[in-house]
Amino acid sequence: QLTSNNPAPTALTALPAQTAVPTLTPTPRPLNLQTPVRLAAGVVHSVALTSNRRVLVWGDSSYGQRDIPADMPPVVAVSASAYHTLALHDDGHVSAWGFNGNAQTDVPATLHNAVAVAAGLSHSLALLSNGTVVAWGDDGGSASRVPAELTQVVAIAASNGYSLALRADGTVAAWGRNTAGQTDVPTDLRTVVAIAAGGDHALALKSDGTVVGWGDNRFKQATCALKNVVAIAAGMDYSLALQNNGKVTAWGLDVSKRASVPGTVVDAVAIAASYTNSVVSLRNGKIITFGSSLDQALITRKIGRAHV
Repeated sequence: QLTSNNPAPTALTALPAQTAVPTLTPTPRPLNLQTPVRLAAGVVHSVALTSNRRVLVWGDSSYGQRDIPADMPPVVAVSASAYHTLALHDDGHVSAWGFNGNAQTDVPATLHNAVAVAAGLSHSLALLSNGTVVAWGDDGGSASRVPAELTQVVAIAASNGYSLALRADGTVAAWGRNTAGQTDVPTDLRTVVAIAAGGDHALALKSDGTVVGWGDNRFKQATCALKNVVAIAAGMDYSLALQNNGKVTAWGLDVSKRASVPGTVVDAVAIAASYTNSVVSLRNGKIITFGSSLDQALITRKIGRAHV
């Protein structure tokens, strides 16, 4: 268990690794070997998984967020929450590191055959190959109490005290904290191919490339009229979408310009949103961050193609 002289964190956000592949995809082009193919963002740290299965972490490490376990088996997916990170290995096991005040990094010893992971504020989820979900950690909002009847799950997401699951039939289940309607999934929601959990709002990407949102919408973070969307990300009071032409759009509360997409963001292939900053990977291998300041010098040293 991680020990720290810092007080227990209270900030909240999480973006699960994307586990569902939308039917609409950008025009295929060869990826650079080092091009990050998955991104995840915590409050003050960010994670990238490259196509050669290398895990890169940059930003704050007050709670060990950058302390990647040594000699990890090959990684196929990552997810970051406020102050902890999950990594899924190709053998179905899961590694976790960072803040552990609520046992969110205490991966069950019996956990195996995982195919996806999602990190919430103080809890963690794993999707098993049989379509069921395992949870650990405790945030006091019942987010780790997986409904007994939940089966045939193909994707998961977790955030501030609540969890989402996408079923094989294109419907969505939600449980946990419901202070703003974030677990009140629209009853007519169907044909969903990807999900994202923000602070108190949720997003669903449908097979026709449109986005449906629910929960807290004070800053219009759950309202999206875009078309041809292929990926979504939800942060604290704001959202991101990637369209099939590589364009990234942001909307909602624009604190520290985290929802102000720079003009240099073109031909994007992956997105992540958090409490303070947004992260985008471009097809040419560059990672662009915008929003609250991170350790950009560290990004440049570790990745070699960072750009703001």
